[in-house]
Amino acid sequence: MTLLAATDIRKTFAPRIKDDPPVVAVDGVDLTIAPGEVIGLVGESGSGKTTLGKLLLRIIEPDAGSITLDGADFRALGAPELRAARTSVQMIYQAATACLNPGLTVDQHLRETIALHRPADLARADDLIAETLAAFRLEGKGSARPRELSGGQRRRVGVARCLLPRPRLVIADEPTAGLDASVKSEVLELMLGGRDPDQAWVFISHELDIVRFVADRVLVMYRGRIVQELPASRIDPRNLDDVDGLHPYTERLLRSALTADVEPVEVPRREASSGGCPYRAECHRVDPSAPLWQRCTEQVPDPVRPGGTARISCHLLTDPETHR
Repeated sequence: MTLLAATDIRKTFAPRIKDDPPVVAVDGVDLTIAPGEVIGLVGESGSGKTTLGKLLLRIIEPDAGSITLDGADFRALGAPELRAARTSVQMIYQAATACLNPGLTVDQHLRETIALHRPADLARADDLIAETLAAFRLEGKGSARPRELSGGQRRRVGVARCLLPRPRLVIADEPTAGLDASVKSEVLELMLGGRDPDQAWVFISHELDIVRFVADRVLVMYRGRIVQELPASRIDPRNLDDVDGLHPYTERLLRSALTADVEPVEVPRREASSGGCPYRAECHRVDPSAPLWQRCTEQVPDPVRPGGTARISCHLLTDPETHR
């Protein structure tokens, strides 16, 4: 059973500087999400993770591609229908303060959410607010405004507002960023500890240990593309003795989590978007003198499932010529 399916999702932004090429933020992404599944989405800053999350919920409109929610065409919904559908799909934003109104109290934020997404429960809004404050360890904070809360408390208010509508799909964008270890653990428990077994999540994060802990499977994103899908157990920077089956970028991402000594390689965007494998200029596994290099420079690798495993986009790992 599939809750959400996206096919060939694309988004290009106009350049900020005249004569620069357009910025391809998301470039032909396919994914499916099942009820109750937690998907981790990882990749370096600028890889398109947040943009993809917003595209899936139509916070930003895709340029192309299809999205179905419970089998229905999500992109075909008009404004009234889309507003109603927002109850079942929610997003936790990375900037906890930016998603709160500085002039509203915590109680007012929660009451507004109930009015928008659970109008039938407005008569018992006071009880719902009290239950939510207790569940999110915000007792005594109902009359506080965002500036009067700690960073962890603001994050909890944001999560509470997201979960009050009882969504079927949550996209969480760096929900633990900037929090200390004890608060991270607390926020994760509030998000995932008591969730409905059919509630699905897309968990966007740079924190690979957290992704490995919460996710069922992980999608690795590079320059707007999903370059690898793999079980969450493989996202372990401490277990790189065997890199067989790992995309070269996935390997580099894991190694960079262990050391600050990995120097990023600057790749001109014109070169990276001019055809061929988008990772070729940084790849450490294929020598430019090797026969395979021509294919890397001319052909974008399609996502395939070698041997029935999770999908990967890499000529080196999927080209039969390299496995003879």
